[in-house]
Amino acid sequence: MKLISKLTLWYIAITTIVLLIGGFILFKAILYEVDREAQRKLYIWVSLTAEQIEQGAPVDSVEHINNIKINELDFEAPEQPFVFKDTMGIFPPKEYGEDRKISLSKSYKIGDRHYHISTYSFVAEPDEIIFGLSKSLLVILGILLLILGVLSLIISRKVLAPFNSALLAIKNFDLKQKEPMLLPEARTSEFRELNNFLEKMSEKVLKDYRILKEFSENASHEIQTPISVIRGKLEMLMATSINEEQASYMSAIQNAVQKLSNVNQSLLLLTRLENREYSPDQEVNISEKLNNALVAFHELIQMRGLDYESNIEPEVVIRAHPTLVEIMLSNLISNAIRHNIKDGRIGVELNSGQLRIENTGEDPMVPTGELFKRFKKNNQSSESTGLGLSIVSQICEVNNFTIDYSFGNGIHSIVVKFQ
Repeated sequence: MKLISKLTLWYIAITTIVLLIGGFILFKAILYEVDREAQRKLYIWVSLTAEQIEQGAPVDSVEHINNIKINELDFEAPEQPFVFKDTMGIFPPKEYGEDRKISLSKSYKIGDRHYHISTYSFVAEPDEIIFGLSKSLLVILGILLLILGVLSLIISRKVLAPFNSALLAIKNFDLKQKEPMLLPEARTSEFRELNNFLEKMSEKVLKDYRILKEFSENASHEIQTPISVIRGKLEMLMATSINEEQASYMSAIQNAVQKLSNVNQSLLLLTRLENREYSPDQEVNISEKLNNALVAFHELIQMRGLDYESNIEPEVVIRAHPTLVEIMLSNLISNAIRHNIKDGRIGVELNSGQLRIENTGEDPMVPTGELFKRFKKNNQSSESTGLGLSIVSQICEVNNFTIDYSFGNGIHSIVVKFQ
């Protein structure tokens, strides 16, 4: 949800609550004022009638004016105070229903007469006030929502323009472009601070990335150089006359040098993967590449005495980086061969949705999910570098694939799902 939409929803919610509370208070205030004004009006009518009679006006001439009704009481009876009543009555000529009727009465002793003067008036009922008030509040709320919609559009285009520009710059920021973020000048102080921070941060990120990239490349190169020298010297020594024990030592050294070289190359590849130096922007025929990989490993599979079954759907095309797809397939097949058992089997299945590679093998000594971590091996004494599945996991992440590793009934199963 966009920021302006969230602010709008909050404003609508707060406005609605305020209108409801304000409407309730307004209803109580209107009801109070209606009753007070009606009572004041009836009080004036009764008092004015009494004054007119006291001034000598005939009773018949003032009766029935303003709904006045005059009855004569026993003079000896005590004067009655103001009596207010709130009842329901029929308002003529509306004879099909009742309305709220309020009445006021009082007795006066004028001369040698005792008069009981009463009057009444019809006022709006509470439900009528609520109905009218609700219509008014709904109209107000509708106008507010209309104004709010226009303001939201203006705010999103004008006030939040620097914020939207910053978001766009963050989305388009790419380490490979080697250019820091350049943001337009903002008039709002908070947005100016945000832009300054983003520009400085992008410069620092680019600098750190460049230093890290140069370090990893230099380290790989500097390590590879003495490895090549050691390998050359070993080959020269192997060509001389040496005994069996010396040959065994040299073979062990050569294997260790080869493993060190593999680790160096794998770590360099992992660094490049983590730095997103590969873009999954090409269409790759993974069916063809999988068949080529199986052909390349065919002799090794036969040498290990393994049976393998394949069910490869032809012309499966995915969006990925072709080199990374080749490395992923090579590592997965190599892993299935290396960690197999005697007279074991390998199963390969490919369709448009996923790649599945299964192999027989010993029970895992660690949870299968941990085998995707660097230098995490099922068998610590094995000759593998412990980086193969870590590289596969990073390749899947770069190409927006998902990978899952499971084990059951003596079968290791790795599934790569294409999205």
